[in-house]
Amino acid sequence: MTPRVRGMLRRRNPLAKMLATLPAFVLVVLTSSIPVTTAVLVIAVAALALWGGLGARRIVGVSALLVAATAVMTLSLSLIVRPDLVAETPVLLRIGGWEYRTGPLEIGLTAGSRVSAMIAVMLVSGLTTSGQDVVLACVQQLRLPYQVGYVALAAAEFIPRLRRELDVIRAAHTVRGAPAGHGLVAALRRTAGYAVPLLASSVRHAERVSMSMDARGFGSAQHRTERRTVSWHRTDRLFVLACWVVTGLGYGTAAVLGMLGPLGFWVAPG
Repeated sequence: MTPRVRGMLRRRNPLAKMLATLPAFVLVVLTSSIPVTTAVLVIAVAALALWGGLGARRIVGVSALLVAATAVMTLSLSLIVRPDLVAETPVLLRIGGWEYRTGPLEIGLTAGSRVSAMIAVMLVSGLTTSGQDVVLACVQQLRLPYQVGYVALAAAEFIPRLRRELDVIRAAHTVRGAPAGHGLVAALRRTAGYAVPLLASSVRHAERVSMSMDARGFGSAQHRTERRTVSWHRTDRLFVLACWVVTGLGYGTAAVLGMLGPLGFWVAPG
């Protein structure tokens, strides 16, 4: 008997999660309302906390990263705004001849909250879906050629494998008494020492994967059987419909209350 997967979002079809979050993502890209983008960000994180099955520590980490990213983008973007565009806005801070006005803060916060909300919406499907499930769903539901899907999956699997190989190489250098050292020169020297064995390991792994795929006749048939299927159930259709309805109601309510603001990629400072 197959164990029940923890978290409602993890049981949904990967394509259903992408379709369900698509309207929210598109409208976040276009809206210039800070309350709306902030609300979308909070709702996305709440959905992960309630139905993602991720655990409290991971949710706190994701929330902290999103808040930090918003703060960094707000500050950095507000400092590069052209002064003539915000000359009429009130001054928040004055240090000597330098002035920090509300206009750059508004522009930076709008862009920062928008990007963070986009990331949060993508994380709803990204953190609750494995790469193999995405490939299976694309092959089985979208009729993507399996040669393309599985080659992309094999390429993506190189990243965690290279990370493990790098850990092994670092441990081997430590055991052999490689000098640790401090500073930029020592770090560059260590990196150069890791590069050659890591490249050799990558080439060996690529050769093994290629030989394994050839031995199994990968690509010789037009279709292939799957050990596991990713099905599209009626609950997936209901899930997509419910998310679209909730998104439409939310943005409709924001428009009626005058909170949606103009749709576009730029917001003029108030």
